[in-house]
Amino acid sequence: MDELDKITRKIQDLMKLAQDNPDDEEDQTALLLAQKLLLKYNLSLEDIRSNTSQNAPEVSEMDAKSLTRMPWWQVKLHVVLAKNFRCKSIRRRRHQKTTLIFFGYEAYAKIALSG
Repeated sequence: MDELDKITRKIQDLMKLAQDNPDDEEDQTALLLAQKLLLKYNLSLEDIRSNTSQNAPEVSEMDAKSLTRMPWWQVKLHVVLAKNFRCKSIRRRRHQKTTLIFFGYEAYAKIALSG
C-alpha cells in the first residue's frame, strides 16, 4: 500500500465520519480535515470515489437558503463556500424570494451545503 492509498483511505474514513451528523462538532472537524487533505494532495472527491466505486458523478443543484431579504454577507459567504468545495454559486430570485444554490457534482454540492 503506497502513500496515496493511505491518504485516500484516510479521507474516505473522515468523509464517512462527517456524514453521520453534520451538526456535530466532531463531524464538522472531520469534514474540515478531509478538505485540508484533499487540497494538500491536490485530490478531488472524484479521485476518492473512483477508488471505491466506478459510478459516474451526477451534476445537481442544492438549495442552501431562501429568504425575502438576503444579507450581503450571506451571499459572499455562499460564494466562498462554493469556491472551496468546487461548486458554482447561483442566486435565483423568484416570487420576492432570493434562493442561494450550490451547483456542481452532487458529492461536492452536498459537502458545500453541510459546510
